[in-house]
Amino acid sequence: MRETTAPMTTQIDIDRPENTGVIGYLCSLEMRSGSNPRDRYSCSPDSVSDHNGLSTHPDLIIRLWDEITAELPVRCEWVVCGHPALVRPDSGIVFAFATGTFTYALRLRPAARAELAAAALVKANVMADMTNLSGKDRENYVKGRSGDVWEYGNGSTLDIRTIGEHWVFGRFLEDEARWCKSAYDFAA
Repeated sequence: MRETTAPMTTQIDIDRPENTGVIGYLCSLEMRSGSNPRDRYSCSPDSVSDHNGLSTHPDLIIRLWDEITAELPVRCEWVVCGHPALVRPDSGIVFAFATGTFTYALRLRPAARAELAAAALVKANVMADMTNLSGKDRENYVKGRSGDVWEYGNGSTLDIRTIGEHWVFGRFLEDEARWCKSAYDFAA
């Protein structure tokens, strides 16, 4: 059974190259929102009085901190630059984050990353079949639900590869707890 509270020693390790892209991305979002990323650069979720202030939809916070973490041996919830994240306590490596309404991602080894991407592609094709999409509409739908680029409603995009080569979008897939454990292991 995993620990019920995040260890007090959790801190992000800013000197780890694994963290460079994700910290830069999350802090840039915090600055664009008008907040100072130093205010919540690295802190326990317990120190944030209102999770609505984490620039992330509550359902994504639940997904990240409660659902996909079921197989982790310890609690890894943390706030990084004002956003919910998962940080391995003994290494300080950020291995997952969430932001906005739809975006959450995991940092995985290449084989696990490819496995998650393949499962996302299967799910996207099944959903496209269920809604009778065809042609360019189907192509855009499948690409948007399984690729490395997320297009937001305002026309902006996020290419997850700009954060780092090991990052992949979460897609509300059944096996994401297993992939989250893989991300935790990779963050050792």
